[in-house]
Amino acid sequence: MNRTTLSYARRIKNCSDAKKSSMVLALDLHYPNDKQIKTVEKILDRLEAYICAIKVNFHILLCFSREQVKALNELAHSYGLQSIADIKLNDIGSTNFEAVSRLRSMEFDCIIANPVMGKEGLISLVKFAHKLKMGIISVIYMSTPYAHQSYGLNVIVNGKNNLCQTMPLYKIFLNYSKISKVDGLVVGANQAQIIRAVSTISLTPIYSPGVGIQGGDAKKAIKNGSKYLIVGRSVLESSDPVTKISKMRNISNELS
Repeated sequence: MNRTTLSYARRIKNCSDAKKSSMVLALDLHYPNDKQIKTVEKILDRLEAYICAIKVNFHILLCFSREQVKALNELAHSYGLQSIADIKLNDIGSTNFEAVSRLRSMEFDCIIANPVMGKEGLISLVKFAHKLKMGIISVIYMSTPYAHQSYGLNVIVNGKNNLCQTMPLYKIFLNYSKISKVDGLVVGANQAQIIRAVSTISLTPIYSPGVGIQGGDAKKAIKNGSKYLIVGRSVLESSDPVTKISKMRNISNELS
C-alpha cells in the first residue's frame, strides 16, 4: 500500500475493507528483553488475519531499538496492516515535528496526540503530518477510570456576546480536532455516553480502547458510534487469543 500517494485515512479504510475487520491490536504488554521482539512477531503472525492495524506504545518504543521497531512496522505492512504510534504527543511545534519525522522514519503510519497542546498546535501538527502522508488521531476521552478528572472537567469559556459559559473539556478538544481535520478520535469503549455524544456531532472515525479488562463493551461501543475497536490485554492475555479476537471482529462486523 503506497504511503506516498494515499493518505492515512484512505490506507486504514482500505486495510479495514480488505481484512473485513475494524480491530486494532494494542501490543501493550511487558517485554523484558530484546529477545522478546520474536514474541511480538509471533503474536502478529497469529492474529494479523483478524485485524486492520497495530498500536504500539512505550512498552515497545522504550524496550526495542529503532531498527527493531522499524522491522516490526515493516512486518505489519507486509501483512497489509497499518501501524499507529501511541505516544499521546503533546509539546511545542518543533518537538512535535521532530517526533513525527522520527516516527515516520521507523515506518509508522499514524500518531496518537493529545489536543491539550491547543487548537493552533494541533492544526500545525496535523498539517505537518499530512504532508508526510501520516495520520493524527486525537484523544477526546481516555478509557482510564480517572478520565473524568481531566477530560470530563467543566471549563469556563467565552460564549456569544462574551458571555461566559461552561463546557466539558472533551467537547473543547473535539472542537479543536474537527477544526484541525484529524484522522480519528480516541474515546474509551467504556464511555458509551461520550461515544454517542461525539458520534452525533462528528463524522471523524472513533477509535475505542478499553474493551474487556477496562470494562468496555464491544457491542455498546459499536452501537453508539465507534468505528475501530482497540483491543490488547483482553485478547493477548486470554487462553485462546485467536478465538477471542475472531469473536470480537464478528461482533463488530455484524453491528457496523
